[in-house]
Amino acid sequence: MFSRNKGKTSATALEEKEKPKIPSILSADIRFKGDIMTDGDIQLDGVVDGDISTRTLTVGAAAIVNGAITGETIRISGTVNGTITGMVVELAASARVTGDIYHESLAVEAGAHINGLCKRNSPKDAQREIGTRPSLVVTDSPEGEATAS
Repeated sequence: MFSRNKGKTSATALEEKEKPKIPSILSADIRFKGDIMTDGDIQLDGVVDGDISTRTLTVGAAAIVNGAITGETIRISGTVNGTITGMVVELAASARVTGDIYHESLAVEAGAHINGLCKRNSPKDAQREIGTRPSLVVTDSPEGEATAS
């Protein structure tokens, strides 16, 4: 009924749950093209040309994201060109955002630049929108004119 192995297994499982997860780090000398998806945390100091979906994202002061960001907690100190959707969004004084921000909680330091719409969502709306892609896509037509679809 009470075996030693069972107690060790439960203790081991509890220790694994309590371990803090180390964030994935994309350093300043990295330029990444493509989408990034993880259930963990990301510290970004380089350039990403693509969408990012994560639990927690920290965009460093020299970092640039050209794409949509979705996550639970998003801290921006660098440049983002795309839609941000998160439960908690924090913009530092050095942040430069061109795109809409959908949030439950938004903190903006004096000096941050935002060129877009900031919309507060209820927790259910924010969870539903996390993982969705932006609705505006700009493509070049055969005649060389940009069109929105």
